This record gives sequence, C-alpha cells and structure tokens, in this order.
Amino acid sequence: NEYIDGTDPSDAGSLKSPPPIYAAEAGLTIDYWDGIKGLKVTDLTNDPNYPDNPTSTESLTTFSAAQNRGNYFGARITGFISPPETGEYQFWVASDDYSELWLSTDDSPNNTKKVAYVDGATKSTQFDKYLGQASELIMLEKGKFYYIEGIYKENGWDDHFLVEWSGPAVTRQLLGSPYIFKIGRAHV
Repeated sequence: NEYIDGTDPSDAGSLKSPPPIYAAEAGLTIDYWDGIKGLKVTDLTNDPNYPDNPTSTESLTTFSAAQNRGNYFGARITGFISPPETGEYQFWVASDDYSELWLSTDDSPNNTKKVAYVDGATKSTQFDKYLGQASELIMLEKGKFYYIEGIYKENGWDDHFLVEWSGPAVTRQLLGSPYIFKIGRAHV
C-alpha cells in the first residue's frame, strides 16, 4: 500500500512531515540601524550589527519609510508581495541617499535579484533621475508570494525611501495594501 504522495505507510522512514503552516498579516517590516555614517548601502551591510542586531523595528502599511527620520542610519524593509493578476510588473524606487530593491523569483529570500537602485539621492517623488531607478518588466503570477527587500542608507539632511509599481490591474502607485504581507510560521 502507498499513500497518494508515494510514501509507504509500513516504512516509518518514508513518512513525510506535514508542510509548514503560514499566516499572513498585511504590511511590511522595517529594521533600522542607527549611528552608521556614509551614503552607500554597503556602509550599512558591512556594519557588524547588520543584519542581526537592528536598533529598532517597526511595521509599515506601504513600501515607504518615514521621511526625515534623522541622520546616520540605514534601514531594510522586508516582506512579501502577492500580485492581483498574472502578468508583467515594473517597480520604481526613490530614495535619499543610496538604495537597492531586491525581488525574489519566489517566496525565498535566497532567490533575490537586484531589480532597481539609486546611486545618489532623489527627491521623494522623483523616480526618473537615474537609469537604475526603474526595473525591467518582471513576470509575476497571481496568488503566489514573492519575497521583496529594500535597503537604503541615510547620511545627512533629508531622507526617504519609496517603491512604486504597476502591472495588470494595478495603475502605477505606491506599493501597499492589499498586495504586501508579513509572513511567518503560524502557532498551532
């Protein structure tokens, strides 16, 4: 006898554990690392406290960090997107100072690719100052979750970080609800 999944119930070693159960919550997570000088994303990612020891963590309802939070910090926004329709999507970033937007081919952070970036600084609504601010068209499937991560670095003066997107059934807009999620293991 075999189960539908091909395991043999008489062979305890062939029994598979049940798939993990996940719970989705609307929003994204932002982690801040304070007291880090420099303009570049690498100034943050090379810091010994990154990524495991942020100074603080908050929740976001859109892919937009608080403006003019302070000076000498870096931040990382993480979560998942789930597109409303299958098709090609495009992403745009605006930031002060440097930033990077990473998107996975699935729900795993291990499969990310840098899709857009700012090497400098833009105004908060300036999505066309640098060529790298706009992603190429990216095929996404309805109902699937895709890991997304944005990293930015602030040195001094103004600061912001925003991500817009567009695609089938989504006119160009700030990336937000109902398409963004924090996901973790559910407690059962």
